[in-house]
Amino acid sequence: MLLNRKSIYRQRRRVLIRKIGLISVLFIALLWGLSYFSRHPKVIIQNILVEGNRVIPAEEIKDTVLEKISGNYFFLFSKKNFLIYPKRSLEKDLLDKFHRIEYLSIKRLDRNTLAVSLKEWQGKYLLCEMNSDDDCYFMNSSGFVFDKAPNFSGSVYFRIYSSNLFKETDDLIGQTFMPMEEFAELLDFKEKIGKFFQIKALEIGENGDYKFLLEIDGNNLNPYIAFKKSGDFDKIFDNLALAIGAEPLSLELKDKIDSLEYLDLRYDNKVLYKFSAQGEKQ
Repeated sequence: MLLNRKSIYRQRRRVLIRKIGLISVLFIALLWGLSYFSRHPKVIIQNILVEGNRVIPAEEIKDTVLEKISGNYFFLFSKKNFLIYPKRSLEKDLLDKFHRIEYLSIKRLDRNTLAVSLKEWQGKYLLCEMNSDDDCYFMNSSGFVFDKAPNFSGSVYFRIYSSNLFKETDDLIGQTFMPMEEFAELLDFKEKIGKFFQIKALEIGENGDYKFLLEIDGNNLNPYIAFKKSGDFDKIFDNLALAIGAEPLSLELKDKIDSLEYLDLRYDNKVLYKFSAQGEKQ
């Protein structure tokens, strides 16, 4: 009886070992088959089509995509397989590497082709080191710095000069120049001042003093409007509008604007101004 039990036990054990062996072989065969299928030329991405780029070279985008989808998952499954390529991380890598891209989409055209469609930021402003036109960066309308700018002459872009440009970081690209709400308020103030004067640039000093640099025909004195970052822009504009609409400033601006040196709006309820060859007035 005891021998029969041992015999049955051995027989069951052999059956179990055979089953485990068979399942293992089938599992390995399945993995091998899936691995082979994932690398088959008919199902791997071989072509990258780039659309919408204007400045970024298409080859750089293609190289980044191909580098990202090279290699395998778990050393087995090709990342180039059109069913399992890393779409989300690929989009993130492209946005992180190319800050000029505003948005992009990646989709399959077929089993062998990926299409990368993108839109690049349009330069709206130039952010420059104070007193320098050679060290400038492109910004969009929200103050996001997305690329180094080549040397420009003339007034193709509105320039913002800052004395604190590299105070907190050595690389401005990919950074926001100032909080979006604060930047929007500053631009809105610029538009209001633009009703009275043509503004060619903005200077931002270390102590929070701002200057709008003015473009006035026949005036070679580098005229400007001074104001403080911490000021109430609506109130400052109202004070300026009242001063410009009343004598004596209204008459002086009409008769000798080509000799205007500055308008100073840094003081509460006051508009200080100066024309060349005369003292400061208020």
